[in-house]
Amino acid sequence: MRHIFLSPHFDDVVGSCGGLIADLTARGENVTVITIFSGLPKKRPKKAVKMLRRRYENYHACKVLKADLKNLGFLEAIYRGVKRVELFDEQIISESTDITNAIQQAINDDDIIYVPAGLGNHIDHRIVKESVAELKNKKIYYEEFFYDWRDKKTLPGFSEYKPTESGLDKRLRAVLKYKLEIHSLFKGAECGYFAQRKLERYSEVPVVPQIIVSLTSFPERIPLLHLVLQSILVQKLKADKILLYLARPQFKEPNLEGQLSRELLEMEKSGVLEIRFEEDDIRSFKKLIPAMRDFPNDKIITIDDDILYPNYMMEFLLKSNRKYPRAISGMRVRRVKYDGSGFPLKYKQWRLFRLWRILYFGKKPDILNFATTGGGTLFPPAKLNLLHSDVAKKEIFTKLCPTTDDIWFWVMAVLNGTKTAVARRDSRLEKRQLEVQQKCGLWRENIVEGDKNNENIKALFEMYPQLRKILRGEY
Repeated sequence: MRHIFLSPHFDDVVGSCGGLIADLTARGENVTVITIFSGLPKKRPKKAVKMLRRRYENYHACKVLKADLKNLGFLEAIYRGVKRVELFDEQIISESTDITNAIQQAINDDDIIYVPAGLGNHIDHRIVKESVAELKNKKIYYEEFFYDWRDKKTLPGFSEYKPTESGLDKRLRAVLKYKLEIHSLFKGAECGYFAQRKLERYSEVPVVPQIIVSLTSFPERIPLLHLVLQSILVQKLKADKILLYLARPQFKEPNLEGQLSRELLEMEKSGVLEIRFEEDDIRSFKKLIPAMRDFPNDKIITIDDDILYPNYMMEFLLKSNRKYPRAISGMRVRRVKYDGSGFPLKYKQWRLFRLWRILYFGKKPDILNFATTGGGTLFPPAKLNLLHSDVAKKEIFTKLCPTTDDIWFWVMAVLNGTKTAVARRDSRLEKRQLEVQQKCGLWRENIVEGDKNNENIKALFEMYPQLRKILRGEY
């Protein structure tokens, strides 16, 4: 699914929807701006040169917003022979079949399209609106900023959307790229009047998925947990919410202050951290399953409680998600090896993706890619149903793989045909682990002191025999 913004002219969408676009792309969403009337009037060379310059400006404005761009190449009304006195005549409208066909070829059935509402009755805006009226895509209409300013108009029933501060900043920086129109449309070279415009208006409030960072912990690791969270707070791209899920049996009231560190309580009080308690202790599974339940429309990044994450982690995960929106994206990924029957080899033979594996296998999603969820892993919204329906059935995973959530989530993805992408080659996160935290942890039970990984893989492959056929490509 993509977000397709239909712009009659070069500046309409950026000026009207720039904050929303910036918020969407910052969260890994795919956004394309399609400019309809972007053709060159070949019979008027000077105007053609001006249009080329406006194309150039529009390209750089969309680049600021990190949106893709497509020009359909139709001529503006004034170059089609429409008189200026007729531009806003509601009785005049042109045939839009060619435009409809061009738009249909540029979009997919599941794309959301954002359409000009025709606030100023400009003929080109009305043509675009009419051209998509019969399309079955979900449509959201936006108010055109220029006519809102000029005539102080709004449309009844439209909702206000307030972009984030980052979104507003990017919208203003994008608008500043339109140097040819900056005085007539944006009220001066500094765009002071435009900078005061904090809201955008749509026929319905756009749904912008949140970026949720989710983790779990236990009492022994609480004292240093704030160091891990600080590494998330200084990421280049910020999370909308950081969730810490704890098991109620391990943290009993009324003395929570004595069980949680001062730093964690201060983070919670300041609003940068939200602590939630689960009645059932499902151990490491708490980093994802409760978050999927509580935030089904949002993207969830899982982390561990013992790693200081590099500040580029979220940036790489969202970049990967933007490219592969229906895949899991991982920062620390292994390549699964299996025998001729389709049964996996020993876990220790699943090698981490370092540089040569990236060069050989690539970063594209693959069934055989296995993300370790604590290394920084992005899961698309649960509403997409990319994981098997058994994913939250604790009666199954607590019996078959109670200590290996990574393997469980990989199996749930494979059963639904969901692949995993490599967001970045392994950055040797083990070197960024807090050594004092390593005295306790599931990894000792699973790998060092026991063989739980291989035992649980065997149990899951017996429970779901179709896994072998899937790995062999026969299912």
